[in-house]
Amino acid sequence: MNKIIIILFFNLLVISCKTDIKKSDSEKGIKIKDTIQIKNSNVKSEFIKDFYTNEYIDKLSKTAEFKTIEEFIVNEGIDTFKIFLKQIPDWNDPGDFLNIVITDKKGNELFNRINFSGWVRFGNNYYLPDSVISFNLIESDKALIIDNKNGKQLIVFGWVYASSPGLMTLIDLFPKPKIIFNQEFELKSILAPNENGFRNFKGGTTIFNEMTLNIEKMKIE
Repeated sequence: MNKIIIILFFNLLVISCKTDIKKSDSEKGIKIKDTIQIKNSNVKSEFIKDFYTNEYIDKLSKTAEFKTIEEFIVNEGIDTFKIFLKQIPDWNDPGDFLNIVITDKKGNELFNRINFSGWVRFGNNYYLPDSVISFNLIESDKALIIDNKNGKQLIVFGWVYASSPGLMTLIDLFPKPKIIFNQEFELKSILAPNENGFRNFKGGTTIFNEMTLNIEKMKIE
């Protein structure tokens, strides 16, 4: 009898250990998957210019009261994000809005960026052709939401100084908002999907008048 009890206890212990190992492997799998997702990202740091800041701006970003001037909802499958464009009342420097905040459907903040150099309306200093605006999924003259192979993307534009193109800030929205391009770029057209279904962006910079931003490979061609 004691021998049978010992055998049963040993079998239960083995089963418990196997369950713990599977659970541990599952947890490790999630972590490895997240790491691979980040590691294999095509985002290049040289394509993401830091927003200008100094001691005064850093202090202002923490003390200023931003007011929402436009908001809209974006859906991707079962996910829903809410995007807020915000401005400091009576702001006198360039920029129709300075702050972008993105929350999930529960109101949890997923993204918050401030650009004191200012993002602008289409046609207010930064010109966008009608062929580009026609891709917009929302009724707005301040932001583009377009469908791409890797999901919906948010595009906003900065003030144009002299002969330099304005800033183009490109944000992948799902599954978590992240900036993938933030450089001076004159967006001239959004191309038809390539053989893999990605829409690339044709435009120019101060140095190159005609170039293509390859979204699939995140490279300039």
